[in-house]
Amino acid sequence: MDELLREVIAETSEHLDVLERDLVAVDQAPEDGRRIDDIFRNIHSIKGTCGFLGLKRLQSLLHAAENALDKLRDGALPATAAAIGTLLSAGDRAKSIVAALAQEGREPEGGDADIVARLELAMRPSAPPVARMPETPDLPGAAPAAASTIRVNISTVDRLMR
Repeated sequence: MDELLREVIAETSEHLDVLERDLVAVDQAPEDGRRIDDIFRNIHSIKGTCGFLGLKRLQSLLHAAENALDKLRDGALPATAAAIGTLLSAGDRAKSIVAALAQEGREPEGGDADIVARLELAMRPSAPPVARMPETPDLPGAAPAAASTIRVNISTVDRLMR
């Protein structure tokens, strides 16, 4: 194994440790945009180095994590426990790839489609929960509502809007 690869392995391992620490911190304080930016830059840096060295498997995995982080970073999605957990799983997978790289001098065989799919699923916006409107009694003397008419309880709508 050449000196450059040894150096990259050591540096990448350190970056992945920082990544894990920062993700745990974001799990505790999801509104910490500065830390999310730091995590994004960390992954971007590792990914760039992997691309330079032709470490395609690690680069691809980190690219998917970077895409997920970009959605957290721009506020398109909140930093939920599920999202952070999935990013931590991607970090764990990256650590195992780096460990194999250190041991064998090359990336291990295999793929990471399972983690990439989990990242993509965790970063999909979900539909907001739909509140079920309570049944409202018919008003005395009013004609029954037609099938295409929606009855709305204004106080419930007001409460839901707050």
